[in-house]
Amino acid sequence: MNKKKERLDNATNYLLDLLRAYGKRPITVKITQSGEEVDAIAGTFVKQHLARMGFSFPHEEGAKPNTRKVNDSLDQDMLSVIFHEALFEFMVAYVKARCEGNPNAAHFLDIVYNWVGNRQQWLNCTFPLYTDDELIAFPETPAEAMRIDAPEVDAATLKKNVAFLNEMGYEQIANQTEMMQLFWELAMRSIVMDTNMRAAIKTITIEEQALRYFSNSYRAYNRTLQKYPQKAVAAGEILKQPGKAMPTASSGKIEAETNQRIHAVKKELNEKIRKIRQDGSTFKKTARMLKKMLDDPASRFQKTYDLTNEDDIESYLLWYRMMKRVVRSSTVKAIEKFRYPEAGALDLFKQKVEALNAEIRSMEDYAGEEDSEE
Repeated sequence: MNKKKERLDNATNYLLDLLRAYGKRPITVKITQSGEEVDAIAGTFVKQHLARMGFSFPHEEGAKPNTRKVNDSLDQDMLSVIFHEALFEFMVAYVKARCEGNPNAAHFLDIVYNWVGNRQQWLNCTFPLYTDDELIAFPETPAEAMRIDAPEVDAATLKKNVAFLNEMGYEQIANQTEMMQLFWELAMRSIVMDTNMRAAIKTITIEEQALRYFSNSYRAYNRTLQKYPQKAVAAGEILKQPGKAMPTASSGKIEAETNQRIHAVKKELNEKIRKIRQDGSTFKKTARMLKKMLDDPASRFQKTYDLTNEDDIESYLLWYRMMKRVVRSSTVKAIEKFRYPEAGALDLFKQKVEALNAEIRSMEDYAGEEDSEE
């Protein structure tokens, strides 16, 4: 199959899956200069946007019943990021497959790429910087993923792929960090994870979390490689290429010893990377949890502050100042509705919020949470 066509098919199918599973959920599509969140039903947003820009899409397929496992932990912000990124991928895949090389489509290409670029910047500034494993729309357990003994797995090719992985220094994969490192090394060799390579990776993986990461990530990995079709090749083709066959026991002894030393160093480095990433991930999750408690008028944490008292207001807003985040108007309205419905009770608080928001927006490293995409 043509690589561009395959990429478009993958992007279309993923967006259809999202519409079936989450299409009736609200997502944030805009935040005004005054901090107002503008929400829309995900399916409606996708349909209207694609129609407005002239993309053809099988919307009727998206109305069919969902057959995939959903991720119950996804909140509105996460779904907003997921739907936007799926929309970006579909639009780019569409124009690459159907418009690139056509001089009459040059203006349309510019419009699409400019919109995606601007919208991606807005997305990065508006929502938390989630990690890939936090934005999994369809979680799979290893048992639900492809089976090693599936009919499409060729035993001889599977054995060669396992040997190939062993020579790379991967006799087994014992944690998620090693799995992530393997993804990187295969990408450096431009190897697509075809059916037999995926089976080989599962064969040497001994840890449940690493298997789960693999099952949830290999599709995105393959889609990324398909952006560069002239470089991406199936693992089976690598094994067949002259000069890239697996070394024999005699000719490969030195290389095998070198690989063992590299693997030992790599494991030590992976452990350091794991600790750094773990510490950073914990900090980000803690910051997001704190932000949710600050924004929620029903949280015990927010209720410890009397937001009609100037000292308490300053203490409360200090959290936002340290995180370099504005107080959204929706947060102020929620506080007013559920905690201080009396007329004028939050006048001082609103004045302080307005001053803080102006201060935050003036900072050079402000994340731009309240900015509109327009």
